[in-house]
Amino acid sequence: MADSDSSGTNWIEILGRLEKLHPAIVVPGHGEVGDVGVISAMREYLVFVRDRVQQMKSQGDIVTDVEKKLEPEVLAKYKDWDNPNWIKNAIDNFYNSAK
Repeated sequence: MADSDSSGTNWIEILGRLEKLHPAIVVPGHGEVGDVGVISAMREYLVFVRDRVQQMKSQGDIVTDVEKKLEPEVLAKYKDWDNPNWIKNAIDNFYNSAK
């Protein structure tokens, strides 16, 4: 979700729908060609970030605190992630859409 106008919620929904198609070959915009596991991994990553952001926001953390705390956690959990510079964008997206 590199673009500021992307919707993390929509990404999760669409990735779930794509996952149900069980594609044999997935050619992502970034990263290696793979199978449905590529879709599943991205969806799981976004769900993880969304859930942690919502948890931190509900505890009163402001967005900059969430970024500082969560980015290292995401980097540790997803060591091989292709675009770690987009973690902040995902955090901000979910923070701004969280209730």
